[in-house]
Amino acid sequence: MDEILHDLKVQMIRKDDWDDDPNGRLLIWERPDKLCKYIVGVDVATGVGLTNSVAHVVRVGTVYEPFEQVAEFACNFIDPHAFAPILDLIGRMYSSRIDELPAMMCIECNNAGESTQYDLMTIYGYPNIYNWKVYDRSGNIITNKLGWWTTPRTRRKIVVNGARLLKSGMWKINSPWFIDEMADFELQRGIGNMMLDTEIDIASGKHAAGALDDRLMAGFIAVWCANDLHDGTDILVEHQRHLDRMKEQETRLNAGQPRKDYQNSSMSYDKMKEMEDI
Repeated sequence: MDEILHDLKVQMIRKDDWDDDPNGRLLIWERPDKLCKYIVGVDVATGVGLTNSVAHVVRVGTVYEPFEQVAEFACNFIDPHAFAPILDLIGRMYSSRIDELPAMMCIECNNAGESTQYDLMTIYGYPNIYNWKVYDRSGNIITNKLGWWTTPRTRRKIVVNGARLLKSGMWKINSPWFIDEMADFELQRGIGNMMLDTEIDIASGKHAAGALDDRLMAGFIAVWCANDLHDGTDILVEHQRHLDRMKEQETRLNAGQPRKDYQNSSMSYDKMKEMEDI
């Protein structure tokens, strides 16, 4: 592994400059940094050419840095069992000295994914698999079940979360093929909160006819799990950002400075962001 990383050459990829088919290629935008933590979101296909098996590698965000896609593997001809050793290589390549573990593997276990996860654990001894969590408990939310399980309810969660992170600039995407899938992704209108007879947009999402969403779903799973690296006691990254903003506001008020009120000012959005960065 050290020899592979030593010889690794990273080059930014623009789709217009890429002559080869990315199918079956591991695309890397950032070399592994042992001082960072990484998550691999995985969507597993059957390998018969209809959809892609995808691994989306994301560097976990901090209070001051966004989540960022650092690598991507997509292939429409690899079967679920042959996908396991590739995931093992990717995950161990993006290991971290923080917890002395390879990247956390978050595999969608519906259908073919459970076979991939089983091989990854039993044949390759992969030690860092995502634990399924149940969020409507008052106590321990972590279960003994491994992997990610997509249901209509959890699909809505990861789509809404992914869209929010993208819109806020807290998830940086480097793959032009991921962006292509975003263009084909549609929001599905549904009925929610029937008790109030209120029609709301439910971002369960669907891909346009003939289009793919495998890269998207792998990415959505990755950033959900990346933003969920806690056991109920650690402070989430976004909560820490909120606490920092509240602390900054309290400091300004104690110093006699007025509260920032962009809504009632003529300041443009770009100027506001510029002031926030100062």
